[in-house]
Amino acid sequence: MLDQLSFDASIASGRKTLELEPSHFLTYVYISWAYRQAGALSEALDTAESAVRLAPNSPLASSCLGTAPAVMGRRDEARRVIDQLERRAYVPSGIVASIHAALGNHEDFFQWTERASRERSAQLVFTNLRRYDLALRADPRFTALLEQVGIG
Repeated sequence: MLDQLSFDASIASGRKTLELEPSHFLTYVYISWAYRQAGALSEALDTAESAVRLAPNSPLASSCLGTAPAVMGRRDEARRVIDQLERRAYVPSGIVASIHAALGNHEDFFQWTERASRERSAQLVFTNLRRYDLALRADPRFTALLEQVGIG
């Protein structure tokens, strides 16, 4: 598992990237992930909001806007993001699964990861890295998912 120094280095690197290209929404997404993993949740949410402002139709940016409040215990905000994503014509199932994981909705997480697996969603390769997934690790389906994806 990544340590705090890795998160700090990722955040610093992302900030330098934003100095060069302040409109690159993916950089905001990556910084939001790093902040969330580091436990800097309000910064994760602020950075996610910046990503969504730059790319309002990006499911990836929206996933940050859902997972940050979920981890902060702001369930209604996270649920609203899921509802918005589900109204779209298509959204990668791994995106929705990640928000359910952050909310601690284990059954919904496994339903959406099953869909994501059928889609061959690239999002699944990050499943083992997210700290908020720790509670899911005790479920045998989690181990099976990691093996199925090829990261277990």
